[in-house]
Amino acid sequence: MPKKNKEELLESIDGESLQVINKETELQTSVYSKISLTDEEFEAAKSLQDKFTEHLKVTQGIVPDLSVRSTIPTGIDLLDVLMGGGAASGFLQIIGPPGSGKSALAAKIIATSQRKHKGMTHSIYMDGEDSTDKKRLIQLGVTKPTLDPYTGISVESVFKSIEGMCTFKSDNPEVKDIPWAVVWDSIANTHTEAALHEMDPNKVTGLKARILSHLLPIYISKMREFNVSLIAVNQLRDKIDMGIFKAPNDLQFLQNKKIPGGWSSMFNSIQILYMKPIGHIDGEYGFYGSRVQCKLIKNKLFSPNIDFTMIFSFERGFSNFFTNYELLKKTKRIHMGGAWGTLSSYPDKKFQQKNVINMYNENEKFREAFNNDVKDVLKTEYIDVYASTDENAIG
Repeated sequence: MPKKNKEELLESIDGESLQVINKETELQTSVYSKISLTDEEFEAAKSLQDKFTEHLKVTQGIVPDLSVRSTIPTGIDLLDVLMGGGAASGFLQIIGPPGSGKSALAAKIIATSQRKHKGMTHSIYMDGEDSTDKKRLIQLGVTKPTLDPYTGISVESVFKSIEGMCTFKSDNPEVKDIPWAVVWDSIANTHTEAALHEMDPNKVTGLKARILSHLLPIYISKMREFNVSLIAVNQLRDKIDMGIFKAPNDLQFLQNKKIPGGWSSMFNSIQILYMKPIGHIDGEYGFYGSRVQCKLIKNKLFSPNIDFTMIFSFERGFSNFFTNYELLKKTKRIHMGGAWGTLSSYPDKKFQQKNVINMYNENEKFREAFNNDVKDVLKTEYIDVYASTDENAIG
């Protein structure tokens, strides 16, 4: 599965929303690199590979996948870059403790997709926690059109909704290439259909994990084919060690935590985003919220395990502007002296932190300099550092 190169990751960084636009690109051969083979050896190896590929196609009906996986931008520039373009088609999880903004981020992804595709994307919000209503989704930006969350769901109904999306897209090919999404909130709080009618928990223990291990592999390829993302919110559980030996961690950096849903949910995830609040925002940006530390502990589209911070408003969800603002402060592009700050690339104008967003909206030169600095930071601090494709880089 080809990843986006540096130029593609930077291609449509435009300031207001530095989103990554996916483009179909020709699959580049990396196994037989011209760096390690002569031209004659490369051509001979490539010819043999092409003959074998055609042989598999004719005799076994096996065809390679040459496409770049589609993604849905999250609306957070830093997160889009570190996810390799955004929420990927297929199965991804957003995990973390209560209050870390998991559901709000899922809603923001829906809202961003609606704006990008002029309302032609469609999403389903499967609410297993009965905690999100239409008013809250509108507050988080989901307005074009509004969504009615589905409640009283089961594990099986989540996959039925995915099946419905895939069959609809099959019958309506004009929307096949537009990313659609199913938000599942949450895996931990959703029962199987059998468990909904069974009072004895011993009779259904382990059933959810078994169903997931059966259904996820079936729908992974379907979601890829029809550009559907299953964005699953999940909780964390304490890992319990029994006996004299300590059990290994399920995933690196999860330490003493487990993800509900069994091994299949981890193996079949293309992205797993771990989020946790690390500090309060008490009105200094004009709202109340928190700083949320994040890390993609699994990511097939970009380098995983990179720590970063996003800014979360309790009322409006995640802020792209203030996430970028904090990023510029961290990388010394913004300097604060007392109550006043300056942008290093545009020192002519000072601003008070509480009014910086007004400066951004009203001063075109400041806005342009701010956007260019964000683009430069994303390129130099993340893309250039973590997106290397040089096979000699690892010796």
